[in-house]
Amino acid sequence: MNKFYKVLFLLLIIPLFTLGSYYYSAVDGGGGGEDYFFLETWDGSTEDNSWTAYGGNSFNDDYTATILEGTQSAWMDLAGATEYFIQNVTAFSDDSSSAVYARYKFRVTETGSTTTGPALFIRLLDSGKSAVVESYLYWHTGGFYRIYTSDGTASYTGFTDNTFSDATYIYQIAYGKGSGVSGSIRNSSNVEVYSKVIATSKTDDIAFIEIRNGESVDVIIDSVEIRPDENWGE
Repeated sequence: MNKFYKVLFLLLIIPLFTLGSYYYSAVDGGGGGEDYFFLETWDGSTEDNSWTAYGGNSFNDDYTATILEGTQSAWMDLAGATEYFIQNVTAFSDDSSSAVYARYKFRVTETGSTTTGPALFIRLLDSGKSAVVESYLYWHTGGFYRIYTSDGTASYTGFTDNTFSDATYIYQIAYGKGSGVSGSIRNSSNVEVYSKVIATSKTDDIAFIEIRNGESVDVIIDSVEIRPDENWGE
């Protein structure tokens, strides 16, 4: 599997579970420059105000206790009630790109001592906010994780990792229309650590990104990027 498809599968694995906190954002041609569909850094006073919270848990978009990049990050609570956040900006459903790459930085701040379940998600949605492709981490007591990738049928790879609270990681998903989806965890140097890639026949356009934490972790997130290629930060 080449790099293109691996990158496509790293961020969007949310199954049909009842999850913890989650966030919607429509993707557009603005943000970090003409090559971005969307960029969210939570450093300003305007970008982050357009995220709308639903549910009952805590979402702090001016978090400074631990900053992953820039001057502020966002913090998501692990409470059990479902919660999500939507940013309603112009969709790029008419965009001609055959691929969508999305990612964000994260660090776990607390792991539930007994809770086993979905931990962290990224999913790409159509204009009706239904998942097209997704990826998520599933946490098991003792630090055992699975990374799932799904286009409606989920597949996973298991691994053990107790370092998500000690360093900043990148969660990425890559979606190639009619070809494949890749969900992956990368270290701060953008080197792939864990991944799961699947083939897909879906060709749906993407209108929204959803970020969600599950019932088993508190997490800091930052630098949400959506692009038509892998030229991150350009």
